[in-house]
Amino acid sequence: KYRYLLEAIVKEEKIEIAEKEAKEELKKMADTYKMTEEELLKEFNDSLEVLKYDLAMRKAIEVLKENN
Repeated sequence: KYRYLLEAIVKEEKIEIAEKEAKEELKKMADTYKMTEEELLKEFNDSLEVLKYDLAMRKAIEVLKENN
């Protein structure tokens, strides 16, 4: 249920995640998990789309927090 609400916020607020932002997050995560960026990217099926989706959901949550 909540995912649909967050997706609607992403659409309404026109939240977009740039490739650069996703790659920066990938680097942070790789450091955290002590993996290379390439190894971690393989966990995402060699696509940043899952990571971009996650970052967009986080930004939608921030929008909710700011407006409460």
